[in-house]
Amino acid sequence: MSTHYTEQRPVRSSSKHSNSSQQPSDVHVNHCRSNELEYSEFKQAHMALDPVNTLLAVSAGAFLLGGTLYVLFGSPFERKLDYSKGYYPGLYNLGNTCFMNAVLQAFASLPTFVLWVRHHADEGTLLQSLDHVMAQLSKPAAEEADCNPSRIIVALQQNGWIIDLQQQDAHELYEVLMTTIQEEFEHVSVASLSCVKDLIKEQSNGLVHTRSGSVSIPRRSHSSVFSGLLAGELMCVICGYRYPTKYEMFDCLSLTLPMGGATQVSLDSCLKQFVNPEPVKNVQCPLCDHNKAPCSTFLKSLRIGKAPRCLVIHLKRTQWLPGAPHKLHMLVSFNDTLDLKPYMYSHVMRHALAPLPVEGCNLSYSLSAVLEHVGGAHSGHYITYRKTKQSHWVYTSDTSVFPVQRDTVMSSEAYMLFYEMIK
Repeated sequence: MSTHYTEQRPVRSSSKHSNSSQQPSDVHVNHCRSNELEYSEFKQAHMALDPVNTLLAVSAGAFLLGGTLYVLFGSPFERKLDYSKGYYPGLYNLGNTCFMNAVLQAFASLPTFVLWVRHHADEGTLLQSLDHVMAQLSKPAAEEADCNPSRIIVALQQNGWIIDLQQQDAHELYEVLMTTIQEEFEHVSVASLSCVKDLIKEQSNGLVHTRSGSVSIPRRSHSSVFSGLLAGELMCVICGYRYPTKYEMFDCLSLTLPMGGATQVSLDSCLKQFVNPEPVKNVQCPLCDHNKAPCSTFLKSLRIGKAPRCLVIHLKRTQWLPGAPHKLHMLVSFNDTLDLKPYMYSHVMRHALAPLPVEGCNLSYSLSAVLEHVGGAHSGHYITYRKTKQSHWVYTSDTSVFPVQRDTVMSSEAYMLFYEMIK
């Protein structure tokens, strides 16, 4: 029997500032567990049968009990792993905390992030806690020893977050972690750059500069490995005038899935939809003849201006219908590698930019982890497939860790994808 929980989102206590937006989460979840069978009653009710039926009944009861124990505690074969082959520890579930365990396992699959956290571990309580957990999860264990992630929750509480363990959304927790990490660095500044040389010197991976003037780029004192820049631009469809490019930080690309009953879509098509220009009507253009056309239609484009070292992609799987959310179960096909060049700002609009050779930048990524939500819009469970150092794949579900084939990973109902830039 599964238990249903209402949605509880991470919020800030009154002592901290937070974004109070009450938009619903993409997928909210509870950690479903089955109750144990009343095996003793089952056995007593069938012992009066003839010997053959009694034997069959007891065997069936043992089978059902074994199935129940599998649901509750996992397979005994899963827990006896050969860690010398690159398998990793699991994470204890502290009460419907699969959403957190799944994100932490995905983090641990990214060597770039693990090293970055180690370098900055002394800059905040959350960073210290992440460093401790990553050290346990990022290398194969010598023996069967699972990890307790409670210090992550304690660190978030010390930063003013109220984390209700009844249920949460994995993507929301990821954003909470990113926000808290940046707050622990304490310094945020904005730099106005007026020439391409300064722009290239300040940010190296594919930043661009338009002919319209200076560019204002947000800058963090210590940007995380997930931080990138999105470049936004407005262009008049009548005269071609472009407003100065605006950049904004991002640590995750949230992609919309197509509606209309589609059963399969590719990640590339979702990324293309993300960068496709969209019309914006009734915008004043400084160059158009206002006597003839007071307002014009502009094309609004949003593309990647600076690529992060670790790329996180969130697939929006909730479709809001009248009265209730509905989860989109379509398969999103993705590959072991991802090339961001077709989605970079200086590649798709080269004719409008100052020369900046994107070809010289490394924009190829390797898939490190796939986070999946199993269930519907109101309940379910989070798991993570993560790649080992030997390029094998393992399935992680709380304390259950066992190897899987690549085809299993590629056919999963991905909710978040974690990529690492290829060096």
